[in-house]
Amino acid sequence: NEGEASEEIALEDDQSLRLELEKLAAMLKKDPFNYDAVNRYVEVAMLMGNTQAAIAQLLIFAKGLHQAGDVEGAINCYEYILGLAPNNLPAKQYLAQYAKQ
Repeated sequence: NEGEASEEIALEDDQSLRLELEKLAAMLKKDPFNYDAVNRYVEVAMLMGNTQAAIAQLLIFAKGLHQAGDVEGAINCYEYILGLAPNNLPAKQYLAQYAKQ
């Protein structure tokens, strides 16, 4: 049946995305500022409909950028977060703080 076949493919795709997300999460625990891994993690999380996981990883990344002195990079990351979640409080607070400077 064609419907069952497409459901199986969707389940396989979902499982492979979940596995990829787990591998990326492990990579990011070792190196939370791996730009390519962060981007792919966000992409995979969004494909899975897991916006919260994507935002959580982006918040970690943005905070790390700030701590490393890359304020412009942090601002860009927080702006991206607000594009995904317009009411995200940490992003709003960070951007408000730097708008005053």
